[in-house]
Amino acid sequence: MNIPSFSFAAGMLGLALAVSPNAATAQTTATTGPLGYYTFSAPQGTSMWVCGLVTKNDFAGAMTGTTPGAVTSTLQQTGAGWTPGAFSNHYVEIREGVWEGLILDIVSNSADAVVVEGNVGASPGFALAGNEKYAIRKHVTLGTMLPGGGGLTPFIDLVRVFRSDGSTGLFTFDNGNGYWVDANDFVTNSSGEIIYPGQGYVITTGAGATITIGGNEVSTVKTTVTKVPVYLGRINLVGLINPLVASNPNAVSVAAFEEHQMGDIGLLNNGFVDFVDTFRRFKTDGTLASDGLYIPNGNQLLDANDFVTVRNSDIIRVGAAFMISPQQGDEYYTQPVLH
Repeated sequence: MNIPSFSFAAGMLGLALAVSPNAATAQTTATTGPLGYYTFSAPQGTSMWVCGLVTKNDFAGAMTGTTPGAVTSTLQQTGAGWTPGAFSNHYVEIREGVWEGLILDIVSNSADAVVVEGNVGASPGFALAGNEKYAIRKHVTLGTMLPGGGGLTPFIDLVRVFRSDGSTGLFTFDNGNGYWVDANDFVTNSSGEIIYPGQGYVITTGAGATITIGGNEVSTVKTTVTKVPVYLGRINLVGLINPLVASNPNAVSVAAFEEHQMGDIGLLNNGFVDFVDTFRRFKTDGTLASDGLYIPNGNQLLDANDFVTVRNSDIIRVGAAFMISPQQGDEYYTQPVLH
């Protein structure tokens, strides 16, 4: 997932989503943190959400060297003793330094090295020192994020994913076969669709649903910073990686830990271009109506309709996704730990 003047109206997102709805319990371990799943009520209609959990670390340590490349790079781990090919559906997350939180897809692995997408060498690469701490985790997929359909009605309710290359995926659950399928043909097994950390997705339900997120593989609370790539000219849906989601996120009021102020979630003084890049919040009531358009200005989040009104204290509910639209090029949203 490499990061290789965009103005986006809310209506365009609505157009892209125009589909027929008919088409934590927590435990702890010494190494992976709290484990579990969570549930929440999704309304009838269309709403945007994010997965608040990740998978466990399959490895954590400090790399022993790198071999950069323009397209792929190798991270060495002398003496690791890995099974070749064991990380075929995994990613690396850098755990320290300037690029803490960076996600790099794994292409392959040997006994003592992993090949990742991207250039970890000097500029225009990520310029890793070659001794950074990192973790290897299995990707969250549609099938592991919403196991057994996650409470959505088979062949009725839909999940839409916007990918980094500009394509979209539309999926529904096949309860007969026990996996997610492409909602365009109702046949292609799509349970392996990757959901990256912090990546938002859209749910359309015919009658509302109680959604279960995670359990089994996807059951770990992320306790580190995350860099979420956002792309010029793409629909970038993102959200807070936090499982403390209200049972009804659309309620008039929720507990203090089930929501955050927009000014506190990493959108300010964090690489976004003042008075240029935009952030859009949406209602969680099933209408997907725009609920605020913002621009950064130093340590202030301004109303993009007048460029004056300060909106730092506007609320985003935990679990809800929002949209980031970079206007000058691809960027990263560095999300702090918010739980």
